[in-house]
Amino acid sequence: MNGVLAAASMAALFAVLGAQFAPMLVVSGAVIGLVMLRHGPWETLKVGALGGLITALMFQIVAGRVGATVAVVISPWVPVFFAAMVLRQSARPGRAVAVLAMFVAGVALAIRQAVPDIDAFWANYMTELASAMKAAGGQVLNAEEMQALSKAMHHISLGALLTVLLAMLMTARWWQSSLYRPGAFGAEFPPWSCRSGRCRPCLPALRCWRPAGPTPHPVR
Repeated sequence: MNGVLAAASMAALFAVLGAQFAPMLVVSGAVIGLVMLRHGPWETLKVGALGGLITALMFQIVAGRVGATVAVVISPWVPVFFAAMVLRQSARPGRAVAVLAMFVAGVALAIRQAVPDIDAFWANYMTELASAMKAAGGQVLNAEEMQALSKAMHHISLGALLTVLLAMLMTARWWQSSLYRPGAFGAEFPPWSCRSGRCRPCLPALRCWRPAGPTPHPVR
């Protein structure tokens, strides 16, 4: 149970930090992906469930309430869970990426159903954001630039979502390779391999989670 608690706490901590600084969500999702790749779905479900409870508790303590933000910051765990499961079983990164792409496509479809005029939605959002920036003394775009950006925001947001999910999956796979089978990540994702050693200082923190007993065979 100590191992599950350590992994769940790390995932929850970076999920909470991600509410203020979005790149931290990559670390949170990567923890879930690493557990799946190394130990399988059952351990990952336990880590995810406990991590969700810890995240909600942290928000209750810090913000005084548990709102929709909790669901937003932990929702990426779901597609990463399934993508890492596919990668673990097939050892083919392309299939895992396809899982993430299908998830993003589903999100796009759901948004289209919930918000018929998506351009108007983003136009209103950008107008409110521009007003807040102008009140704070910031520089804002002109009307034509705002209109062009509003029309592109739906696609930009979906692209950003897919990028974040891919970063979570690849970070998890890189961690697994660095901890348990050095060089495997570079063989699968040659352009993404980190040979300089600059990223290695964060690896010792991941060694805190190793459940007792035999573990399933990792992705090759």
